[in-house]
Amino acid sequence: MNLMLTMVLALTMFVQQQDDRARQGTYAITNATIATVANGTIDNGTVVIEGDRIIAVGASVSIPEGAQVIDGSGLRIYPGMIDSGTQLGLTEISSVAETNDTNEIGDVTPHMDALTAINPNAVAIPVTRVSGVTTVIAEPSGGLLPGTAATINLFGYTAEQMTAGAQLLVMQFPNEPRGTRPSWMRGPDRRQQQYDDQMAKLNEIWDRAELYNQIVSAYEADPSGKDEPVYAPEMDAIRPVLSGDRALMVKVSAEQDILNAIDWVQDRGLSNVVFSGVSEGWRVADKLAEAGIACIVGPMYRS
Repeated sequence: MNLMLTMVLALTMFVQQQDDRARQGTYAITNATIATVANGTIDNGTVVIEGDRIIAVGASVSIPEGAQVIDGSGLRIYPGMIDSGTQLGLTEISSVAETNDTNEIGDVTPHMDALTAINPNAVAIPVTRVSGVTTVIAEPSGGLLPGTAATINLFGYTAEQMTAGAQLLVMQFPNEPRGTRPSWMRGPDRRQQQYDDQMAKLNEIWDRAELYNQIVSAYEADPSGKDEPVYAPEMDAIRPVLSGDRALMVKVSAEQDILNAIDWVQDRGLSNVVFSGVSEGWRVADKLAEAGIACIVGPMYRS
């Protein structure tokens, strides 16, 4: 709970009462209504901030000696919200290609690391933070494997300072064709062929990644008498997913596609998997629960 409560909003109240400069120190915001993540709402609660950390939250919290006390009567403190699917920090002006780092050339670029492309000075970051969003998953887009998403906090002068630690390899799972009415450009047979081609390509990539992982792992275990494997950055970026050290974020929404994705990850023996989107997940919630797959559901609003 302490980690989720946003220091930014708490400090904002202090700044508004004092001046326009952020200050370090020990502060206690008292008599506020505090909305927590798991323990309901605390009336007349206290939040204690020390440096850049929240160290205590509750109705009967001991205030450290020397702390500056801020009366929060009539004010509310909320947890920082998390946007779990955005391109914040990766794009600035959509019409200027030089300011956009969301989509690399090629259909398979898992080694595209969003964290290295984050622009801490993007003008949308402070605007988003002031609106109460304190953490986001910034993800690349385009192709089957567009890159590795980064979880970042919206405060810091460098991308390294902003990182929240978690990184996820993004996969755009192929969409099975639906409906029987052909479009003016392509009929159902053509759409089925495109789907089959995409699944074949995905399986070929994963087969190569598994073979690459076996070769590199064997060399790392015993390099004597062996030639060092040729480095393949796109295959190397998939290795942490195969070992379970990094999550695979599968972008999938339609009911049948979700079922296909469940079968695929189970056939591949992947344990650290998150489904993102999942707009028709409610139709197969029992299957997702049975598979033990965590889901990021959204967007909540669509124009």
